[in-house]
Amino acid sequence: MFEERVARLVKVPLTGNQHAVLVSSDFNTGWLGKSTLLKKLDKGDHDAVPAELMKWVKGLVNRRAVEAGSLG
Repeated sequence: MFEERVARLVKVPLTGNQHAVLVSSDFNTGWLGKSTLLKKLDKGDHDAVPAELMKWVKGLVNRRAVEAGSLG
């Protein structure tokens, strides 16, 4: 499901590792379709991807902290 979604959304060629990172990120966040990362990537700005991924990591960490707090 997420593999096909990434393949459909991303308009530029990706290496296998790049594809895997985006699949994993989209699986964990569901944000790829509306992301600045996708817009920049599809414009060929591969250099912007690491900084954009770090934004997702921060959001994911915050979400996990909230989830953990609700379990305690």
